Amino acid sequence: MQTMECERTFEVALYLSAHEMAAFILLRQAPIDQAMGTPDVLALHNAGLAQLIAAAPCEFKFAITSAGKAALRALGVAHEPSDNSGSLFHM
Repeated sequence: MQTMECERTFEVALYLSAHEMAAFILLRQAPIDQAMGTPDVLALHNAGLAQLIAAAPCEFKFAITSAGKAALRALGVAHEPSDNSGSLFHM
């Protein structure tokens, strides 16, 4: 069951537009305020790759879901926010 979910997530990530992919990688670096959510971020939310999280009372931010993290790993995006290497992709 989990394997099927990972495969579906990867397939969804393959069909992201260039703008959605850029938003996906930026969102990986840090959550984005709900008010700053672009149509690209909303598309990631609708695809299950991003979610709204409560940052403070009455303040929400978009963040990557666990499925989104799995999709980024499957796509070869290796950068973790705590990683200071500056490399975004596997070479």
